[in-house]
Amino acid sequence: MNGAGSGSGVSKMSGKKRLLFLMIILLVVVLGPLCILEIGLRVSGFKVPEDPFLSFGSVPDFFVKREVDGKLYYQVAHRDVYSERLTSFPAEKGPNTFRVICLGASASAGWPHQGDEIYSAYLQQALQRAFPDRRIEVLNLSAHAYAAYRVRLIFEETLEFQPDAFVIWSGNNEFLERRVYRTGYAWAEPVFALANKSLLYRGFRGSRVGRWLFPENTLSAHERGHHLFTMWSKLEQVAVALRMDPAQFDAVKRHFESSMESMVEQAEARNIPVILTADPTNLREWHPAVSCNSVTGAKLEQWQSHYHEGRRELMAGRHAQAVTALEASVALDPQYAEGYFYLGRAFEAVKQFDRAYSYYRLARDYDCNPFRSISAFEESVRRIAERHANVTVGGLGDAFYRATAPAIPGFDLFVDHVHPTKPGNLVAAETVFNALVKTGRLGATAGVPRFTHVPKIAEPGGKPYDDWEDAAMQALLVRFYMSQHQSESIVHRSRFLLERPALRAQLTPKDIEFLEKAVPMFTEIVQSEERWIRGEAPDPREPNKAKLLEFYKTTFEGYEEYKQKYGKPAS
Repeated sequence: MNGAGSGSGVSKMSGKKRLLFLMIILLVVVLGPLCILEIGLRVSGFKVPEDPFLSFGSVPDFFVKREVDGKLYYQVAHRDVYSERLTSFPAEKGPNTFRVICLGASASAGWPHQGDEIYSAYLQQALQRAFPDRRIEVLNLSAHAYAAYRVRLIFEETLEFQPDAFVIWSGNNEFLERRVYRTGYAWAEPVFALANKSLLYRGFRGSRVGRWLFPENTLSAHERGHHLFTMWSKLEQVAVALRMDPAQFDAVKRHFESSMESMVEQAEARNIPVILTADPTNLREWHPAVSCNSVTGAKLEQWQSHYHEGRRELMAGRHAQAVTALEASVALDPQYAEGYFYLGRAFEAVKQFDRAYSYYRLARDYDCNPFRSISAFEESVRRIAERHANVTVGGLGDAFYRATAPAIPGFDLFVDHVHPTKPGNLVAAETVFNALVKTGRLGATAGVPRFTHVPKIAEPGGKPYDDWEDAAMQALLVRFYMSQHQSESIVHRSRFLLERPALRAQLTPKDIEFLEKAVPMFTEIVQSEERWIRGEAPDPREPNKAKLLEFYKTTFEGYEEYKQKYGKPAS
């Protein structure tokens, strides 16, 4: 008995040791190579962004080093960062130089203006005049159509460029790229967060295999994804899930705040001040892209009765009655964006500008396919500023409103939905100038630093640049208005170009043909809707949509391709 018991005990002990041995072998065989790979990737300088919401592949070099006359310069290399502007700057910042790096998307970049008629150019000129003893460099390294999570990719490379201050202006592209955020897994978030610390894991998630396995929330860091979907969703006025799904909408807002705060934190660790702002927006003269009813049945019929009554009264110039009817419509359906837009117009007509401003903002915020920065992003900027001492709120939205007060910002300060006119760029430059001076980093100067602007004259006896005299840019904008269904603006801007001989003379024959087709078509679209609102004709929306989509086939290159990819085959 004793012998048998002793033998059994030895057998059990051997089994435990064997299991422990196998576990050690497993750890060595599996985790050992993974650890070696992780170390190798970190030593090699392999760059993969640590984004808690999305996965990317390896990050491209947005800039390259070039030697000119024995001196090293950085030059923009990536097409999204407007490489055609040939922006370059010394790799080593010179003595007494104050270097400001401006980041954001196309509004920050100054599109569609040339590089010497954008806010950062005006800012550099004003800073240099105010601080003549300093060498001022203002580098605009903004990228076309980038959301904050992509701006962050550029930011992390620019940290090595010895910046003295950052200006980060973002917010209107957060709903562009097609993606699905991971929701409903709160219990697993700590695991995902831990795994995301691994460069190997992030690299795998961003690889081709990762994009194949997880296509819904894996994007390429090298270029924006889903270009076709973006264009198709705008032309077809699709309500996007990122706005319509409450969980996805919440994730978009949290992702924006996380991206902006990550940049602030990294700058703070290097004692670099940040001027932070959400995009200012055209409120008064830009319709919501897509309005969605949230009511059905009898309530929808009741809503439509009030909404149409309000529109009729507005067209008839009976503004007080329009206010009453439109207030009833938004009370019945508080999510229909266009209702707030026309209510804003009605309050503006009766000179109640504060209320008009509030309703125009709601029209923007309830857009079902947003292409303008929303109020939630402005709130994020304010919260970040409260948490970090290195942040000054740029507040461009408030600055633009002050510049037009008591009226509301429209085409006087914007060429479209978010891109500033020359006067708008000057407002932005002065606002950022004052914020930078407030940081105290520029040092002392004689007197109180004041923003000044000396217009550039292209030729002797010429005039300063004027947006409204740039016919090529205005024709480009008309095409953009079409993609955003801004029918009233298409008609007004096309007529403006065609009826002024000096502007018409600048247009190409192709532009003239295009505009001459646009005027009657979009005039009829506007008028047919007004006849319906007045009860004089049937609902024209479906026939008008069919006409538009037929028009787009010949107007927007590749329309058939994205129609077939994302929608039903074009008729």
